[in-house]
Formats: sequence, C-alpha cells, structure tokens
Amino acid sequence: MIVNLLDPKFFMGIKSRKEPKFKENIVIVPPQVNKTNQESIETANKAFRNSLQAILAANFVLNFLMSGLLQYLWGMINALQMIVYSVLFNVAYPPNA
Repeated sequence: MIVNLLDPKFFMGIKSRKEPKFKENIVIVPPQVNKTNQESIETANKAFRNSLQAILAANFVLNFLMSGLLQYLWGMINALQMIVYSVLFNVAYPPNA
C-alpha cells in the first residue's frame, strides 16, 4: 500500500522522538497480514459473496412469486367483500342465481 503524506510533521519516530526525514511525502506500508491469513480471508470473502448472491437471487424469485400470489389473494378478498356487502344492500337475486 502506498500512502501519500500531505503533512509529514505530525509523525514522530519511536526511538528518536523526532520528526522522520522522508525523501518524498510517499511512504510504502508493508502488508499487515501474513500470506496464510490473507488466503483464508479471501476464501471467506468468496464464500460470503457467493452465499449473498444466492440469497439475493432467492429473495428476488420469492418476491416475484409472492407478489403474484398476493394479488390473487387480494382479488379473492375483494370478491368476498362484495358478496358480504351485497346482503346489506338488499339486492334482489333471480331464482336461478
């Protein structure tokens, strides 16, 4: 990782307690994680990414199916509501209905 120091005067050496002398305001920071830990982190990251993609795909499919089923259910509730309210309106039905 390369760090660009905008103002290096805020840094102090551990032993010397003085401001370090940089050639430029760019410092290369070595990796803080060893290779085996980095590989296990990348493996866990891939597994998490794949499981998250599967969950999102399943959620999309279920949402699509449920929206269609809920529209059907909502239509049935509206029809039942009309049937129940028709008794209150004193509607005359023909004998063959």
